Amino acid sequence: MALKETITDIVTKLSSWAEAGLNEAQTSQAIILRILESLGYDIFNPLEVFAQQNSGGGLGGYIPDFTIIFNDNNCFIIEVKPLGKKFNNNNRTQAVNYVNSMGLRWAVLTNGIDWLFFDNKQECVAAEKLAATLNIMDIQVADYLEQLLSPEVWKQSTADQQVEQTIQLINVESKLRQIMSRGFSHDEYGLQLAIEFKLTPEERQVAHSHFETLLGRIFFLPAVLKGTQSAIDTMEPLDESKVLQWLAEQMEHSSLQYSTIKKNINLKINGLQIKVKNWQDIYHGLVETLLFVNKEEEISFLFKKAANLKNFDDKKHYRPLSNQKYLRVGLRIKDVQESMNELLNLLPISKGSLEVIQRGKIYHFPY
Repeated sequence: MALKETITDIVTKLSSWAEAGLNEAQTSQAIILRILESLGYDIFNPLEVFAQQNSGGGLGGYIPDFTIIFNDNNCFIIEVKPLGKKFNNNNRTQAVNYVNSMGLRWAVLTNGIDWLFFDNKQECVAAEKLAATLNIMDIQVADYLEQLLSPEVWKQSTADQQVEQTIQLINVESKLRQIMSRGFSHDEYGLQLAIEFKLTPEERQVAHSHFETLLGRIFFLPAVLKGTQSAIDTMEPLDESKVLQWLAEQMEHSSLQYSTIKKNINLKINGLQIKVKNWQDIYHGLVETLLFVNKEEEISFLFKKAANLKNFDDKKHYRPLSNQKYLRVGLRIKDVQESMNELLNLLPISKGSLEVIQRGKIYHFPY
């Protein structure tokens, strides 16, 4: 199974696994080994994927969960924690100590959902050597995991340099996402301005080298933004797991880009916590997802053109969309909820897939 398909399948099962409470061994079995196998590793060959290797010698040696080996050379380690466990400094230090004892550069610390990459080359205390973070709820995470972990990378003598370059790109993307939320127009021109005026010379060079990639990832809708094929034409057939991933990504993206005030709201999609600050984030992310799956005609009644936003009072109640129009988000909560339910029924998802909790009250959508 291809990596993207594997991750999609894993994400559909995370809710039930989280409820069961997977320990380290079960997380390794259900997620880590499946991802390694989809990346192209022979997980049944202990000379390639070595489980519980004593890296320090003797009974007191460091023992990471997995050591990846090529041509009899240790490449990197993976330290696994229970599914969804929140990491602490001891966990981070533990992962770095493993590679330090083995004379390696890269360590991966994961709870199955979050994947933390540590660079032992950095001159700082172990817990601060974090180089990049990925999350498998990001539907594009497979691209970066392949660039960081695949056998095709690690069998080359330049693997360290390739991984370093990928991590630079990940961090530039993360920084640009934050910058774009501070007043830059959400289009290609705005991204160019952010790169030219807000990045360091080194970051700018990375951004210029990967501009098309960044444009597609930051705005998430490359085909729609470029005015070419619809998302449906460029993607595999829709299924529920993919749609739920897109909803999660777009809602978190909306929160990051536009929200500053948190309204004490909690959102779960299929049981997984999604980072949003208010109902507007959920609503706006939902509409962006509908655009992505080519439902623009069905929801055209929601849009307003920029020219019709006459004053600041108008603008603060609207958020820009990827189709160059605007969505009114300054609605009564009850109206947002009713609209959300109608819109969610345009998507192939199960009843109650979204759970919103606010002030002790629980809402399930679609109902």
